Amino acid sequence: DAIDTTVSDEPDKIKDAGLAVESAREKLAVSQKALDDLKAGADELDIKTQRNLVAQKESALADARDSLAGCFVRAPFDGSLSKVGVKKGDTVSNGTTLVSLMTDQRVADIVLNEIDAAKVRVGQKATVTFDAIDGFSVTGKVVELDSVGAVSQGVVTYGAKIAFDVQDPRVKPGMTVSAALILDMKQDALLVPSAAVKSQGGQSYVEVAPSGADVSRGSASSGVVLSAVPARRQVQVGESDDTQTEILSGLQEGDIVVTRTIAPAAAATQSSSSRSALQIPGLTGGGPTMVTGGGGGRGGFNRN
Repeated sequence: DAIDTTVSDEPDKIKDAGLAVESAREKLAVSQKALDDLKAGADELDIKTQRNLVAQKESALADARDSLAGCFVRAPFDGSLSKVGVKKGDTVSNGTTLVSLMTDQRVADIVLNEIDAAKVRVGQKATVTFDAIDGFSVTGKVVELDSVGAVSQGVVTYGAKIAFDVQDPRVKPGMTVSAALILDMKQDALLVPSAAVKSQGGQSYVEVAPSGADVSRGSASSGVVLSAVPARRQVQVGESDDTQTEILSGLQEGDIVVTRTIAPAAAATQSSSSRSALQIPGLTGGGPTMVTGGGGGRGGFNRN
């Protein structure tokens, strides 16, 4: 009776129910396809399309950042403003210097000849002195060395930069500096004054005071009398700096070596003695010929 009543009185209700069932089947089919696509993985074309969209967005972001950066004047490094070259309202153009910026890190620019440049390496230690600051020096290291030299009047030079280990307010831009670059270091080296080392026939030698010579007497203005002519002794030299030379063999610590000889004519005005002898200035005694001398000793050694 209920079915008959529904069919006769509400035919549209049965039709609507059928449509609802059909719609539900279609939705189920769509969901099933989505599930199958998900299980099968993303389509390569879709992935490529999405990547292109991401690249476009990244390009737009970079353009926006460049536009923002163009609204500011930025320094290439940290430091302090030392001079402002313009004021508000001035018209500026390409090449106009707005400000001068001074770095917090002091750097000395030096020039090396081609012989020295071949020995210098980045990272080597250095000692820098200043003509304008008496008794002041600062340590540093080489941080930059030109790969290509500059030629001026046929002379090749290479620029180098030395960064200071400590910053001192007395150091000003433009000051004249002298730099001693430490190329090598040795401990417990046997050293003699470089003036004592001579060369002949490709061999190095020094003149050594005779055994038993008393060189403990005298003052800086006089000399010492030697009983015999200094003996020539062949030596093997190592490293050297501006004042000292390393002796690898041929001498022992404490040997007295000759560093300078004064001709007899020059010594004759200081002494009327006619004895034939040798004199070392700085020690007592007299004679027509004088030589300076010094003893070999050991110590730390820096080759500059």
